[in-house]
Amino acid sequence: MVCAGIQKSRVVMWQYLDGKWNGDAAEDVYRTAIAKVLRRLAPTKAKPLILEDNDPVGYKSSKAVRAKKELGFRVMSLPRYSPDLNPLDFFLWKDIEGRMTESAPKSRKEALDEFKMRLRKTAFATSRVLIAKAVGAMKKRIAAVYAAKGGHITMD
Repeated sequence: MVCAGIQKSRVVMWQYLDGKWNGDAAEDVYRTAIAKVLRRLAPTKAKPLILEDNDPVGYKSSKAVRAKKELGFRVMSLPRYSPDLNPLDFFLWKDIEGRMTESAPKSRKEALDEFKMRLRKTAFATSRVLIAKAVGAMKKRIAAVYAAKGGHITMD
């Protein structure tokens, strides 16, 4: 499992999650990975805004909600099961998967640590133009989901 973050049209966080995804894991991600990235990239921002899906097991757990409040994070939540609206879901994973397939070692099996390192490098090398285009498409996607009364849309 991976928790990824985008800011200003670039991948700024790529955190592998070990173990089970739950409130403890979500709280840890907020207090460590996300807080660290925001301190480095937006040190003067009093209440940074983060976008997340509406996952009740992790992001919406009482531990995660408390951590976000204590850290001063504002949250824009997407509806549950809404990959059509989340730029990480509707474009990043597909793009990374394609580039990972192209760069896979042809002659040998890849160890898990090697795969993770290649995956992280691939994610951080994602084109800023591609990310900006995906984030820019959110408004149009939201309108399409609304018109479909919350149903699935086909825009890709």
